[in-house]
Amino acid sequence: MRPMCIGAALAGNEDIKEIELLGDLLGEAFQLRDDLIDILDTHSNKTPFSDITEGNQTRLFSYA
Repeated sequence: MRPMCIGAALAGNEDIKEIELLGDLLGEAFQLRDDLIDILDTHSNKTPFSDITEGNQTRLFSYA
């Protein structure tokens, strides 16, 4: 979120509330995608369930 806000501020946008919201939503979407890849994708470079075995609490794990 912060890089997007910095870019908006440098572009002269003084009202960055919408940019912050967009950044939060994009971050959540990215994290959810990463969690799903960790569990379901057999073609990625990640070992299945590596986030959980390494102690990285994922959103899906917390929800479950």
